[in-house]
Amino acid sequence: MNITINGNYAYMANGQYGLAIFDISDPINLGDPVYVDTSGNANDVIVVGNYAYVADASSGLAVIPLNAALIRDAGLNDATLTLPSPGAANSLGANKAIIISN
Repeated sequence: MNITINGNYAYMANGQYGLAIFDISDPINLGDPVYVDTSGNANDVIVVGNYAYVADASSGLAVIPLNAALIRDAGLNDATLTLPSPGAANSLGANKAIIISN
């Protein structure tokens, strides 16, 4: 097992579950990790930029992009991070009068 810390996240290579990602912005209340399956036995991890490089005993090197949505609800569903077009249903402009003043 290996742990790498990058910003507000800790990345742990977990032999049983793959890559475990922890939000460590509140060290007292870590919450549940998000797991990314690497299809085998994850032994080591290093994070460079927006990618986690995981040494996997079964599949070799797994390269995992980290810019995917990690905001999830209790059912582990990814958050929708795209905004509606301005003026479209559910957009801020369709629901509020926005005034920009200098």
